[in-house]
Amino acid sequence: MYSTFTRLRLTAGCVLAAVVAGCSASDRPTAPRMGPAFAISDAAHAGGTAGFFFLPPMAAQPAASGTLDADIVTLDPQVAICDITDRPDVDCGGSGPGATAAVIVYTTASTPAIDVDGVKYQVNWDTKAPGFLAAHSYRVHVTAGATAARRELGFADVLLTTTPGQAKDLATQDLITLNDGRTLPIHFRIETGIQGGIAVSAATSSITTGATDLITATVQDLHGTPLAGATVAWSMTTTPPADVAGLDASSGQTGGDGTAATTLTAGGTPGTALVTAVSVGLTAAVSITVRAALKPLYVANVLGSSITVYGPGAKDDATPTATIVDGTTGLSGPWAVARLEFPRRHRGGRRGPDLRRQRRQQQHHDLPGGSER
Repeated sequence: MYSTFTRLRLTAGCVLAAVVAGCSASDRPTAPRMGPAFAISDAAHAGGTAGFFFLPPMAAQPAASGTLDADIVTLDPQVAICDITDRPDVDCGGSGPGATAAVIVYTTASTPAIDVDGVKYQVNWDTKAPGFLAAHSYRVHVTAGATAARRELGFADVLLTTTPGQAKDLATQDLITLNDGRTLPIHFRIETGIQGGIAVSAATSSITTGATDLITATVQDLHGTPLAGATVAWSMTTTPPADVAGLDASSGQTGGDGTAATTLTAGGTPGTALVTAVSVGLTAAVSITVRAALKPLYVANVLGSSITVYGPGAKDDATPTATIVDGTTGLSGPWAVARLEFPRRHRGGRRGPDLRRQRRQQQHHDLPGGSER
């Protein structure tokens, strides 16, 4: 319990209701939402980000057992607050298309600024600052991480009412009296080992039917360094849906280099395979094309009684891969040379009444690999 607040039993009318009821499985920090959900997402509620906790007065004191990640320079935390009363909440305070504009954004360089005291991160929210309206609901988002591993860690919903100087914790049904009648301290804890990003790659983006491909997932922590011991779940969808490819593993754990892998084996049907890796809510995918396997090209050299073999797809000045000679060629001779005779024409360009048939003599021989000369 924080000494700067006085807890009272429930009375009518409160200015600030910090709603900490647990949210459903669909309530995730990155999920677009319309209107107040009265939800909180962190490690203590609804399977939120492991290692991230909201602290009193916005939430009850959690049973955190990890180590505080106090590297505020690398983590560069941000708190963005968006009005969700009657509008969507998408990428609050972000710069991408469709992002919801934040009423206010706190950083380590803002006024007031986010700081860390060895136990928690904190910033004071002035609920009477311009842009905040009584009877409106707001969502407090916390984002942190290095550039390549930056992510939203959690959110909490807050309701502002018209009675000055009080906040309500619905988890305990207690009222909290703010010491200056307007400021709500936002306290949160970021622990070491939180997953910051995941990437997936394939050894090759295109393989032939029957071939294999190594698919690798790389998991990083909030500092952008490899994270060992993270569980990765694999799944795959294919087009067409059958006989395109399969995976040899559905899950695995990252090693010391932060990677986990699965092997894709192509089936007998050409198509595409989309392989997805999921780790604690983080998702990444890679697409692999499965194409029909080409057969070798066999060229019969009749006079030399040999067959020159070229690799699949050979063209132009390709180098032969093998030569079949002597009795192993399967060729038998002599081979007749085809001769074509065309009909004569009468003067004036008209064909004569007696047309000679084309005569062709040719022997067919099956060549290796099913080719026919």
